[in-house]
Amino acid sequence: MNNKFDYNLIKTLVLVYETKSMSKSAQALGISSPTLTYALNKLRDYYNDPLFIKSIKGLKATPLANQLYPSFKHIDEEISHSVMVSVDDPPEIPNVIIRTNTMIEYYLVDKLLKNTGNFLWS
Repeated sequence: MNNKFDYNLIKTLVLVYETKSMSKSAQALGISSPTLTYALNKLRDYYNDPLFIKSIKGLKATPLANQLYPSFKHIDEEISHSVMVSVDDPPEIPNVIIRTNTMIEYYLVDKLLKNTGNFLWS
């Protein structure tokens, strides 16, 4: 087993396992079939296992691929969930209260409005 693991290969194993097809997996990843073959070969070298064997019904997972799939699937889902966090929900900004005299207040309001333009005043 090689010491360096390429975490980008997690999705490769998950898709090949689920589709049982190199071409469908490559299409889903938006890469060419030779690129997918190269990625899968990196996984095979890392684990020293073929991982998938050609069969009449498509690719058949080896026992090691069956063992890896649940963990890899979970990792892939966690990454996908983290990436899909909505940027439409802005972080909550706490209220800031500044007590000043009138002249400083006018000065600060002018500076704040010029820099942001979207403060709510109460």
